[in-house]
Amino acid sequence: MADGAAQLVWITGAADVRLHDHGGFLAAAATGAPIKPLCVLDPDVHLKYPPLRLERLHRSLSSLDSQLQSYGARLAVAVGPTADVLSTYQNCDTCHVIADDVEREMRASQRAGCAALEAAGVTVARWDHRLRATSLPDTELCGYWQEYSSIYSKLALIPPATLPDGLSFVSDATA
Repeated sequence: MADGAAQLVWITGAADVRLHDHGGFLAAAATGAPIKPLCVLDPDVHLKYPPLRLERLHRSLSSLDSQLQSYGARLAVAVGPTADVLSTYQNCDTCHVIADDVEREMRASQRAGCAALEAAGVTVARWDHRLRATSLPDTELCGYWQEYSSIYSKLALIPPATLPDGLSFVSDATA
């Protein structure tokens, strides 16, 4: 894909339904290329949520879409198996997506989507949403909340990032 090609920001619904302090939007904006925001609602993941969680996701996506409209953009929402949907986004240079979720079904969906993108020649750039500058290796994880809280409260906080002015979005957020 040529330099300056569109940057896909894939919203998974797993701790990434926001515009501010969003690693994917920040990285995409840094390229100077137009950004395509996309949420994929996977029937095997999202549509199996309990009603209240599904309602919360809907409100969050609606809020994100409203925020994007202030930049003259819209959030594209596609429904279908994640890998199938993302395999149609071959005209993007890079896809920015949050690191794997802890829930098994979401993690499987994310990994399948990333594999489909990579198979289509799209670079996948993962970002995480840690609030602390360092995290403990799995071998140092503790079994009690008090111990965990004591250790993590001493780690440096990552300050929230802000999006630059003048973001460029693709006017038609379809594939």
